[in-house]
Amino acid sequence: MRLLENRKYLAIIIVLIILSSTSIVLVIIIVNTPGNNSQEQDTILPNVIILSPIQDSTVSGTILIEMNATDTNGISSYAIYINGVFRSGTISYSWDTIQESNGIHTILCEATDPSGNTGSNSISVTVENGGGADTTPPIVTIISPLGNSIVSGIVTITTIATDANGISSYAIYINDILRSGTNIYSWNTTQEMDGSHAILCEAIDPSGNNGSDTISVIVNNSVIFQEPSEIFKLMTFNIKESGEDLGYPDWKTVVQEENADIIMFIETGNWDDNSNTKLNQYVNEFNTYFSDEDPYIGYCTQGISFSTDGAALMSRYPVISYNQITHVPLDNTTSYDVTHDFYDVEVNVSGTLIHIIGSHLKAMS
Repeated sequence: MRLLENRKYLAIIIVLIILSSTSIVLVIIIVNTPGNNSQEQDTILPNVIILSPIQDSTVSGTILIEMNATDTNGISSYAIYINGVFRSGTISYSWDTIQESNGIHTILCEATDPSGNTGSNSISVTVENGGGADTTPPIVTIISPLGNSIVSGIVTITTIATDANGISSYAIYINDILRSGTNIYSWNTTQEMDGSHAILCEAIDPSGNNGSDTISVIVNNSVIFQEPSEIFKLMTFNIKESGEDLGYPDWKTVVQEENADIIMFIETGNWDDNSNTKLNQYVNEFNTYFSDEDPYIGYCTQGISFSTDGAALMSRYPVISYNQITHVPLDNTTSYDVTHDFYDVEVNVSGTLIHIIGSHLKAMS
């Protein structure tokens, strides 16, 4: 006799124990039968077949790796590996063999069913792409300026590069600092110290090979090449919130209309970020716009935390020195840390040295 309960079988054993002619004890023992479950766990692996490429075939260029997998409960995920490196989580993969070395490579395809059973199949193929993977770097030449030349003002750095597979990116460095991600850069040498400077131009092809060319030039901006007028135009301008206040007139248009020789800007707090990125951007923009004028030289206060703080200067005349003033002496001989730093700039105007002091003063209640 057997009972079905909770999908498990129970064995019932009946034992009669006769104690005497008048006394009988009935003992019923119920025992679970081991591991009989009407729903057995899925332990069958998916069947995986690699449709392409064919085992031991020779391949080149870009080929399609494709598999087929079957399982009674379906397939929940796929994986394709090449030389033990995961390449795709799909049933097929476009493999660029040009990026590989010539020789034998192993392809492993896996499929996993909903129960976690993983079936696989692997093959070996031979990659043959003639010369093999591209390891030839581009040929790079700096065509301007010339090596060991003396430069001043605005200088255009131009590089050309050739590669059998084309060029994917460029980079121009000056004194090991990245200046441009293109093959042409307008370099304002008035922002540099007089003396020798290194220019490095790089080009990278689609395979990641890096070619480069480097030269040295001598910057000399100590001589005023164009005799300035004894009358010059000085302009002061609060551009508000680093020039990014949307409710304020376009400050760059005002600068272009005024065409001042020296400009003192206030609220340039963001101009010093990332190695004076904004300052250099605006100096280059104005020098391009005023192409017939002497180029501007730009300076701005450093370490500014707020867009409504900071001061900057652009000058067409040579700047002899630039000093940022963070503390001022008081009558009681103590030093006061100013909330808005000053700058003191010494400029050579037609042979006369003048000092321009910039400060952002605010009245506080």
